[in-house]
Amino acid sequence: MNNLKIISVFVICLNWTNFSAANRYWIAASGGNWETASNWSSTSGGVTDNLLPTQFDDVYIDYNSNNGIITTSSIITISSLQFTNNSLDITLKIISDTLTIKNDLTLATFSTIETMIVDGGNLVVLGNSFIYGGIFTAISGTVAVKGTIGMTIGFDDSPAKVNCKGATINIGNSADGSLTMLHGAGVLTISSGIISIKNHFESTAGDSLILSGGTINIGTGTAITGSSLATMFQCNGTSILTGGIVDIKKVPLNGLGTALSVFNSTTFATGGLIKITATNASYKISPKKAFNLEIDSPGVTATLINSSSINGNVTLTNGTLQLNGFILTIANILTVNNGILQASSGTINVNGSGIVLAINGGTANFNGATINIGNGTDEALRLYTGFLNISGGIINVKNYLIADVGSNFTVYGGTINIGTGGSVTNLKTSSLG
Repeated sequence: MNNLKIISVFVICLNWTNFSAANRYWIAASGGNWETASNWSSTSGGVTDNLLPTQFDDVYIDYNSNNGIITTSSIITISSLQFTNNSLDITLKIISDTLTIKNDLTLATFSTIETMIVDGGNLVVLGNSFIYGGIFTAISGTVAVKGTIGMTIGFDDSPAKVNCKGATINIGNSADGSLTMLHGAGVLTISSGIISIKNHFESTAGDSLILSGGTINIGTGTAITGSSLATMFQCNGTSILTGGIVDIKKVPLNGLGTALSVFNSTTFATGGLIKITATNASYKISPKKAFNLEIDSPGVTATLINSSSINGNVTLTNGTLQLNGFILTIANILTVNNGILQASSGTINVNGSGIVLAINGGTANFNGATINIGNGTDEALRLYTGFLNISGGIINVKNYLIADVGSNFTVYGGTINIGTGGSVTNLKTSSLG
């Protein structure tokens, strides 16, 4: 009986040894396949022990690894993965199947080439991803990070870089999960693909967001947790927006949160669309340097909290846009579809050509603000359908105002100046239904 107990204890200890965590180090001379056992060692720069990393192992690609490309093409599970303290030209490339990291992924490198590439395979990180320098590129396939992605400065003060070139990147689990660029050292470049963030996106001074295509979905979680004053899309660094879509889907629940804050002087927007579709609570916006802005938030109010210049169009599809005493300058066209434009104070400047303020099913209430329609000679306000209610303030229309049959145009007070252009061209007769 005693011998049986000793054997049982021995078997238990043996099993525990087999399944305990170990450190695994990449040692191949010039890249190679992850699944080749001779490419691995139990010590940094050591000799091979011909054992592949297991789901219990922490994997290191460090300064004793060598230049080259490491490829994965099978289903792999490990405990954690760290690129540490190396300036080597070494890249991990996931080309098929899935690499699952049960804890954290850390890129702490100052290499000038791409540190990690997802191109055809899938990457699942059940913990967080920390990028301290290095370059992470997702070309195709799927990347899922259950925690957060943090981007910060590298060991030689080089920026951390994330490139999305066509893949799908999902950040967070249920309600939490954010993408944060800290300490002025992150560069996020999106040319195609989809990035979905459960909670919020934030960049700090010195960071760069370069958006030329693709989509960023923000606030995709079941409920937004964290600070009640959180900003869902906050760009404090350099933002270069030439295309693509940013869709803000949820905001903090108490109505004090800010959906959008693009307010740094180093924002350059020549294209793209920032779209707010949040319906879970009212919110504030500060879209100082956006190109095209669309608000599609049925049943809630978006309140402008800073004077802002929009370089393209503003479309109010659903919900209420409250001017709140600030100046909103729109380079092209303002369209009110099914929402409500409320301007009790402040100024709206619409500087496009042709019909630059179009009310097409929605409601515009001007009861104290100054509304300037056009900045040349041939700009107009047209009420196709819906309601235009004027009870105060001043409306200056460079050319003409038309209210179509079936629309509702009501004047209780205020002043409407029509034909204020310096030299009115293509003059049309203003008409009221």
